[in-house]
Amino acid sequence: MSEETDNPIVEATVPDGSEFEGGTAPDQLALLKSRADLMGIAYSPKIGLDTLQKKVNDKLNPPADEAKEDVAAAGEKLVPAPMTAAQKKMKIRDDMKAREMKLVRLRITNLNPSKKDLSGEIFTIANSYLGTIRKFIPYGEMTDGGYHVPFIIYNEMKARKFLNVKTRTAPGTGQIIVEQRWVNEFALEVLPQLTQKELAKLVNVQAMAKGDVDA
Repeated sequence: MSEETDNPIVEATVPDGSEFEGGTAPDQLALLKSRADLMGIAYSPKIGLDTLQKKVNDKLNPPADEAKEDVAAAGEKLVPAPMTAAQKKMKIRDDMKAREMKLVRLRITNLNPSKKDLSGEIFTIANSYLGTIRKFIPYGEMTDGGYHVPFIIYNEMKARKFLNVKTRTAPGTGQIIVEQRWVNEFALEVLPQLTQKELAKLVNVQAMAKGDVDA
């Protein structure tokens, strides 16, 4: 095969067929068929020179609609593969961690009389994605300036209830009446988040309390 037919796509860019001028029609047709074979173009054994030339030109310069279809097909091939089970679990874990571990600044009041002598308590929450979350949460005065609590524990505290028992004497009969109802265990006041300046001051105060910074 000649040098011309070894690089068909680069050379066969003239749409008017002028590159085949100077040879006989059978020679031109044979050369064009060789080029069409290399380009993967199907044609009838009895195809004429002009018709085959048009097929080659259309292949080299496809109509706009076909070009769009080719681009669309290429785009479909770039669709990412479905996530594996492990990847899905990791994504759920990352999303849950971002949502559930963000901090909420609270002022906390304990409403449960049976815990009136407690300064706070340890909350423990566990699931298959975050593992075990354990944190001591103080009550009362210790939270007057706001105390940062993970969102997942904040939701747990909102859901906590205790059985409140009250007694009263019925007028006239003197009968003792016992009343019971479930009520919220905590009064939770959500405070505005600290500014960067306030955060820096808080970090410094905590460090001094731990003896990490000279007073």
